[in-house]
Amino acid sequence: MKRRASKTSQHKDVVLPPIVVSSIGGFTFIEVVVVMVVISIMAAITIPTYLKWLPNMRLKTAAQDLRANMQKTRFEAIQQNQSFAIVFDAANNSYFICSDSGADGDWATLGDNSKVESVELESYKSGIQFGSGAATTNATDGGGACPADGISYGAPLVFNSRGTGNAAGYVYLEHEDNTTSYALGTLVSGVIRVKKWAGTGWK
Repeated sequence: MKRRASKTSQHKDVVLPPIVVSSIGGFTFIEVVVVMVVISIMAAITIPTYLKWLPNMRLKTAAQDLRANMQKTRFEAIQQNQSFAIVFDAANNSYFICSDSGADGDWATLGDNSKVESVELESYKSGIQFGSGAATTNATDGGGACPADGISYGAPLVFNSRGTGNAAGYVYLEHEDNTTSYALGTLVSGVIRVKKWAGTGWK
């Protein structure tokens, strides 16, 4: 009598393929996921900080540019042996460097002035504009109220051929948060001064 073959002998052992973790460009999938998670966490931390820092950076740049333009205006007046002026236009949030006051002889009337350069504060973004921000006093040694339009000069700032100014005063710049502000001004001697509101006073 023939024996029946055992059922177990009729089945071959099944060998499963080894588990392989796919890789991308030399990195495993798990490593890529970990890196992406870390990047997401870093972005969540740094982006809010960057957005808060950005207006201050732009305000500082605008202040540095205004100081440079004041120096440029004074230098041009000396070099070309004639008066140059910076005309501040608070209504349009801009200022102009002018080399001639035009036929009417009035620097304040921009229409016929010879303009060398114009600067629009809105081009810096972040709400950069004339204004004293959170400052509770003006930047002069004597203190007092800040000018409502951010400009204490009663007329355009004019430098003559000797480099001296027609008046002492300050121009104030602020950004959309109104927490930080700069004051840029001149003495009659032509010396340019820059101050920053430090929360309790000008530094």
